[in-house]
Amino acid sequence: MPPTQTSTVTNNRGYIIEAQNSIYASVRMIAATTGAQAGALVSKGLAARGETFRIGSYTNENPQDNYLNFVSVMATENNTEVAFSNLPVGLIIENYSGTTPITVNLNKGESYTIATNSNESTINTDGLIGTLVNSDKPIVVNCGSANGSFHNGNGRDYGIDQIVGLDKVGTEYIFVKGDGYDGWENILIVAHYDNTSVSINGNTAIATINAGEYYLIEGDQYINGNMYVETSQPVFAYQGIGATPSEANQGMYFVPPLSCETRGNLNNIANIQSIGSIDFEGGVSIVTKAGATVTVNNIALSNFFTTGPTAVTGKSDYVTYKIVDLTGNISVQSTDELYCAYFNFNGAATSGSFYSGFPTPPEINFNAVFESLGNCIPNVTLEVANMDNFDSVEWFFDNGSGSGFVTTGITTFQITPTVSGTYKLVGELLCSGLKLESLEVPVSICPDDRDTDGIPDNIDIDNDNDGILNCTESYGNQIINLSNINSGSIPVGAYTFSGTTTVANNTVTTPIFGNSEGIFTSEVSVKTGDPESSTTYQLNFNKPLNLLVSYPDTTFSGSGILNTNQEFIIRVPSSRTITLLDPDDQLLIDSDFDGIYETGITQISAFEIRFKSKTSLAFGAATFSFSSHGVNQITYIHKNISDTNGNQASFQIAATCVGKDNDLDGVDDSLDLDSDNDGIPDFIENQGELVILSNIDADSNGLDDVYDITATPIDTDNDGVLDVYDLDSDNDGIYDLVETGVLGTNLSDTDLNGIDDGPNFGINGWTDNAETSADSNQIGYTLSDFDNNTVFSYIDLDADGDTCFDVIEAGFSDANMDNYLGDTATITVDINGLVTNASDGYTLPNSNYSTSATLSITTQPVDITICESYEVSIAIISDEAETFQWEISTDGTTWDTVIDDTNYNNSQTATLTIINTPITFNNNQYRVKLDRSGNGCGLYSESMTLTVNALSNVNSPVILIQCDDADPSTLGYSYFNLTEANDEISSNAINETFSYYLTEASAKLGDETSLILLQTQLLL
Repeated sequence: MPPTQTSTVTNNRGYIIEAQNSIYASVRMIAATTGAQAGALVSKGLAARGETFRIGSYTNENPQDNYLNFVSVMATENNTEVAFSNLPVGLIIENYSGTTPITVNLNKGESYTIATNSNESTINTDGLIGTLVNSDKPIVVNCGSANGSFHNGNGRDYGIDQIVGLDKVGTEYIFVKGDGYDGWENILIVAHYDNTSVSINGNTAIATINAGEYYLIEGDQYINGNMYVETSQPVFAYQGIGATPSEANQGMYFVPPLSCETRGNLNNIANIQSIGSIDFEGGVSIVTKAGATVTVNNIALSNFFTTGPTAVTGKSDYVTYKIVDLTGNISVQSTDELYCAYFNFNGAATSGSFYSGFPTPPEINFNAVFESLGNCIPNVTLEVANMDNFDSVEWFFDNGSGSGFVTTGITTFQITPTVSGTYKLVGELLCSGLKLESLEVPVSICPDDRDTDGIPDNIDIDNDNDGILNCTESYGNQIINLSNINSGSIPVGAYTFSGTTTVANNTVTTPIFGNSEGIFTSEVSVKTGDPESSTTYQLNFNKPLNLLVSYPDTTFSGSGILNTNQEFIIRVPSSRTITLLDPDDQLLIDSDFDGIYETGITQISAFEIRFKSKTSLAFGAATFSFSSHGVNQITYIHKNISDTNGNQASFQIAATCVGKDNDLDGVDDSLDLDSDNDGIPDFIENQGELVILSNIDADSNGLDDVYDITATPIDTDNDGVLDVYDLDSDNDGIYDLVETGVLGTNLSDTDLNGIDDGPNFGINGWTDNAETSADSNQIGYTLSDFDNNTVFSYIDLDADGDTCFDVIEAGFSDANMDNYLGDTATITVDINGLVTNASDGYTLPNSNYSTSATLSITTQPVDITICESYEVSIAIISDEAETFQWEISTDGTTWDTVIDDTNYNNSQTATLTIINTPITFNNNQYRVKLDRSGNGCGLYSESMTLTVNALSNVNSPVILIQCDDADPSTLGYSYFNLTEANDEISSNAINETFSYYLTEASAKLGDETSLILLQTQLLL
């Protein structure tokens, strides 16, 4: 940052770095033009956050025009007020002409820098040292010099570092000397309290300083390469260090105080020898307890260029080490306290900083083994990220009941939660009794995924994988009328709710109000320095339902537009979850509950979701939504983080796919694989076929791609009751349960109501006996298709395929022959799809309906003409028929049974014989009814007509004489015209038909093979 840009609020002059596990972050830099200067700072992590700081820099005894001292702060929360005071009169501040103290207001991530050029006045040489930086919320502070020096020559270098707040400094320090001269191997002690005495190496006080003053200790006070400094009050300590005998090789870094609380190994100093692409000579200095075992990269120090252990004068229970010529990634281990700084140099450039020595609260890491459903039970383990820092740890748990945190009794570094709720970790240091608490971390159960398709029930449009959309199996989406914010009901399902509103430091008159469309607006007053100003609205329902929270297309009152000065929490009971879908990444999410909101999270599930809007978001512009399945409570919290303005926020809540339980088994139809408890799963009754899932869901909506999202469940009998709810899906009078073919084995219905008796119904609403195993969601029997025509029997009106419809074969009424139960064309049914206007049905059917017994006719009876008094046989050919019964009709409409008597014989066989046929049988029609076992309908043949001619008066014999002609070729042969004899034979010949046969016997038999066809040309 150029000096001309200091003294202004910026939002692009700092980094917030987050990681899933513990990390070390450092910034190393080298002068771009000459490479003669270098510097570094090491992030102190969460330990860097503080509210009171004292600044240090080089003293610049021989100032040059490029000596610059500075202090830079960054806010970690919005609306943070930062004050810079104890600035001396006459201090010339770059790019600033106002008064002092300086006060600025920063939002999270914004920074402010004060800089002074040491060459502009005598006061400027060290005028920033001792500056008091105070804030009303935690901030992070960097300070130092770029360039500058602790000596009075012309050498110079960077001396910068990140420091910690007053709460983490102390009264005892040990310093390890570098390789520079005494003139710049200096110690800078900055007091925060008046009358702070300074003692060196266990001697009596050498100086007393007041708040904001500093004492500079020269390098000649080192004994055997180390120095022990003790003060009467906590101070801020900075160390100047050299790398060579040249003043140009020096650096400055912030030093941690001695504390038994400083525990844990250091892993790692990355590429200790490097700044960018340039190689330096690297090393470390170490302070630890006497007798501690120290290793580098888990290798004994004897394997390195090591100085030490060196006793510390005035503090005999500590020793120091200095190790040089190190390269690569360096880790340092100690069995006791560990204070470790790194340094490196190249030519005139030097850098260095402390990597350890600042105690931090215990940190919790998520270790999820299955991340598609989130950090959730049972797939998550919580671990202590910095266990080495503590003598003991203990896990605490809050179940959200209001009783607060209670111990889990678990004191190991790792815990695998089994109960959802909020967890925290308390670490203890026995030497001081200090207890440090971690952030509170809500841990949720994994969102329910009843059909195990990888899509949480919260957002799954087909929660039981039956191919039927949840809303189809429900009362549909319902508005929650919030006109009365305190109570109300939903029009269907007997759902009621109550609402409660609470506030914290919120002075508005109406913190929450709503309308009939389910839109509610919360209002929160200005925070004005309070820790929190908020509105909390909680809805409690009398029974679980599905909820959707979204951003409305419009608001009914006030503004309610989302902006960046708001933070929100949506919470459901810890035994449930809520899922955020944010496809356009419009929200920032605090996914690990550390107060830092992250971008790029487009889906997350938990029982509590913390979020804020990235930008001001117009109504109708949002694509995000929150969905929760099966909850009886939802809590909404709106926090205002502005100290200057109040704000409003609007959301809309609706009940989605409101649950319906058709079979009253306690399982909502959207989760019930057998919504009518007839034993046939909904995934079959949906479309009347067994569908094998593809396990492909390209759009991740929860509906398997094998299904057509536009298809609706079928209603086979068109009675207005879908098959999934219809106990008689084809209205044949036979329960679907009976037509499964497994009544008495897999299914039971002793009371004959079409519903399985149970009692072993699983959580999927399907009797366990019908599945391969309990709640396997797989059918455990072969659903009947008696005739193998790929139409299951329960929707096949002729289940056995014998052309006799089931309603008849079952033994039920169907006088109008429409193949449905009952004798009328109009059918009425109840809510279960059972026919109510028939005189019978819904008892155990005759077995004929499931016994395939086809009947067919090979040869039908044919019309016959005979003469009166003659005998005639009427025949039919059928291979399947077992019994026959001939019938007679004189009008073609009314039929009577033929009984054996003087005129009939064999009336119950395939051939009916009529004996001595009387003339009165003329034009009688005959048919035969075929029957066989297993066929309840029988089969009628076609009818035939019998023509009976009266006997004629015949003159006999009749002689025909034919003379031969003279043609020698036909000598002895002549053609006879037999019809010439007709008139001789009968006087009524004109009204009669004559047939001539070759023999008398053939004529009597009517033998067609002897019939003379050419009656006018018979050659004899």
